[in-house]
Amino acid sequence: MHIFRYYKNCFYWQGQKEIDFVAKKGSKLKFFEVKYQEKVFAGEFQWFTKISSKKDHLNVITKQDIENRKSISLLPVPIFLIQLGQGNK
Repeated sequence: MHIFRYYKNCFYWQGQKEIDFVAKKGSKLKFFEVKYQEKVFAGEFQWFTKISSKKDHLNVITKQDIENRKSISLLPVPIFLIQLGQGNK
């Protein structure tokens, strides 16, 4: 709900894989995947780099894991919500 409230223009994307939320802010698209489980690895989402442009970034919202790669970030829910509230996502 927080993503919908902040971006207002959200949808779900499905191709060979799915992305939970795609949000449009101005002319930019933001990609969010929610994985609320004990362990999550950025490597699980390498498929995103193959289907997206080089400037796109996937934000994976996790229970506790943090990792930052060029095209993929893992952020725990509390940190994500704080950054979202400050307009940083």
